[in-house]
Amino acid sequence: MRAALRSVAFATFFIAAAGACGGPADAAQATPDIDATVRAAVAATQTEALVSRQSAIDATVTAAAILAAAIPAPAPTPDTVAPLVAVVAPTGAPTPSSPTPAPAPTSTPVPTPVPAPTPTATPTPVPAPSPTATPTTTPTPVPTTTPTPTVTPTPEPTADMVDRVAPAIVRISTDVAVGSGVIVEADVENETAYVLTNHHVIDGAARIDVTVDAAATYRAAVVAFDASRDLAVLQICCDPGFTVMPLASPDDVRPGEPVVAIGYPLGASGLTISEGFVLDVSYDEERDRYEIETDTAISPGSSGGPLTTPTGTVAGINTYALRAAPYLASVEGFGFAIGPQTLIDEFAELRSGASTLMPAPTPEPGLSYGTYTSTTYAWQINVPTDWTVDASDPDRVLVWKGTTGAAVSVRTTPVSPYIYPDTGFYRAGNSLTAASEWSSFVILREFPGIFRTLVGGGTTVVGHEFVYTYDWGGRAWRGTTHWFVTPGRLYTISMSLPTDIEGLDEYAGLDLEHLLTLISFHPPG
Repeated sequence: MRAALRSVAFATFFIAAAGACGGPADAAQATPDIDATVRAAVAATQTEALVSRQSAIDATVTAAAILAAAIPAPAPTPDTVAPLVAVVAPTGAPTPSSPTPAPAPTSTPVPTPVPAPTPTATPTPVPAPSPTATPTTTPTPVPTTTPTPTVTPTPEPTADMVDRVAPAIVRISTDVAVGSGVIVEADVENETAYVLTNHHVIDGAARIDVTVDAAATYRAAVVAFDASRDLAVLQICCDPGFTVMPLASPDDVRPGEPVVAIGYPLGASGLTISEGFVLDVSYDEERDRYEIETDTAISPGSSGGPLTTPTGTVAGINTYALRAAPYLASVEGFGFAIGPQTLIDEFAELRSGASTLMPAPTPEPGLSYGTYTSTTYAWQINVPTDWTVDASDPDRVLVWKGTTGAAVSVRTTPVSPYIYPDTGFYRAGNSLTAASEWSSFVILREFPGIFRTLVGGGTTVVGHEFVYTYDWGGRAWRGTTHWFVTPGRLYTISMSLPTDIEGLDEYAGLDLEHLLTLISFHPPG
């Protein structure tokens, strides 16, 4: 501002000076009033400055109004004091002693009203939730998991169950034996079926025929076998409708559970059944298999057939029954079947074609080349192939074939050589009597004139023969007993065989083996 005043003063001065130098006419004019000129210039300058300042203020006010319109003003706070606008005097204003003309009043411009923006509706505030009292911690009970009950099939009447599973149970005929089997798997696409049976049913056979449902007969092929566990798998073809009987779970085969043996015993053409219970399930270390002991009647020819649960699953494969214990003690209700633990594992392996041969048996002391010699008394007897010798008691030795019930026993009894010097004297004072468990015992005939040579040959010993029949275990039996007396000892050689298998073509070989074993006995020399 001061620089502007100086410029005005200097300009006035130069103008005045220029007028002074003009000529004689100008000289006559009055001397100019420099102070008044300066004051007028100052006043004009101040007026211009005020106008310029007012314009700037107006522009600022307008901008502020526009901005205020764009930004909603916050609600005034009661404690807020409206700001004061300070008016700043222009720099270089004249002192009070200098009379300054009042500037012309300038009208304050009225700002163009900017329409207030439509207020946005303030959302209704969600009331804060009332504070909830801290609940007492109550342990959340762990829900008890109720297991889904396993649906146990309701056992159906035995007759209905047999009718339903009968098509899965087969009759097996070979050129050397007969037996039973059961279809446990079928391939519908290839129209084939797999039959599980005993190895001894098909052992040595050149031809195997399988009759299904007592009707259609199929030629079977051996898939694989396990001689040591007495199992075999056969395959038959072709029928898309083969009926399958599934293997039972081991958990379903427990002592006390009812079971039904189903098969074709004694070469029968029709299906037969017998009912009983599981007596025990145990592991046979010698045969490396689980066995079910049952009081269900298992007859020759039932071998390979199923021991069935009430719901129609295969609890076991019937294998053999004890017809006589060692020393011809009567035995009732001892049938055996291969258990489901072994069947499940073995079928899967045999189904793949794996065969296992019979391991070499542990040699029986005294048994050599089919002849057993008593290590205590030195007598001898022949033992057929696959028969068993039980010599745990040297006074009572049993040679037997458990799968058929055929047995021959040799009992040694001390006698007085003075009272009974030979067999005739002994027979004169004694007679053959029945075991306590036998019924309907009848001696059919006697022969006092039989004889044997002593071990080593040469000398002969005269003996006595009894032929008899009896009932035991629900079956009829035929028995033959020979007596031979040497100084101080009586030798009782007895054989027994179920009469229902005598004369059958399938057991012609068994009859001969049985007889040859009986007459092969030789007293010690």
